[in-house]
Amino acid sequence: MDLTPPSINLLNLTIFEDDVNFFIEVSEEVDVFYKDLAEQRPIFRTLDTNADIDDPVNKDRSFDDGDHEVILKLVDNADFITEQQVSFFIDSES
Repeated sequence: MDLTPPSINLLNLTIFEDDVNFFIEVSEEVDVFYKDLAEQRPIFRTLDTNADIDDPVNKDRSFDDGDHEVILKLVDNADFITEQQVSFFIDSES
């Protein structure tokens, strides 16, 4: 029986122009969502499903130019939730 929330073991963001690569190693099988607080109406979107220790998240997403505060949410099979906020700046012209 799962009694603990999931955790992020490693989080690496790589920015190229307006794309952000999310590389996330997790502690157990999870679905991963993200919400960009810079959006007019922020909502959680799917980043990856069924990520686990042997299959980390390695996904690209595009963002508009400017500052971004993004909440990452991990949900495990027992519906335990872990959230972590990350910040980054996009300047596709540089």
